Amino acid sequence: MLTKILAQKPDTAGRGGRAAGRGRPDSQAGDGAGFQGRQGLDRRHQPFTIISVAGPEAAEGVWSPANINVKGDHVSAAVRKFGETYEKRYGEVPGAIAVANYAAFDVFTQAMQKAGSVDTDKVLAVLTKEQFQTVWGPLPWAARKTYGIDRQFLYPLVISEVRGARWSISPRCYRRR
Repeated sequence: MLTKILAQKPDTAGRGGRAAGRGRPDSQAGDGAGFQGRQGLDRRHQPFTIISVAGPEAAEGVWSPANINVKGDHVSAAVRKFGETYEKRYGEVPGAIAVANYAAFDVFTQAMQKAGSVDTDKVLAVLTKEQFQTVWGPLPWAARKTYGIDRQFLYPLVISEVRGARWSISPRCYRRR
């Protein structure tokens, strides 16, 4: 399968669902076949884990979309503090999914507090009328064009890359629209 893909001369390659220890998406087979393009992992893969398990050489150049370096220079103090607290408690660096889940639960907690209730209709009324401050910053609802109703949180989208055994990100975070 990889030979057929490489015959198409792709600029980028990526596969999801691989164990972190496998390093780059095509770590053994692709490199042996001469693929030198950009490589990406899905957001379940934490670049810190890739670097520590697969090694810096195998991790070099890997892109990780929708992930965030909670220790990086380009994150807010709130995200950095969340990362420190999470790592201290669980013994690993959190990825974007952990930050997003924390933000979502925070929004629901705030909505229940503002509604003064856990009744779903009352909480929904608050959720659909207000924007909430979270570890990410404001977390608005959207997706009316797609789903006919605003029920999708808009999280920052960060694309990171491993360079020289360090995890770098663009200084900009992009919001999904």
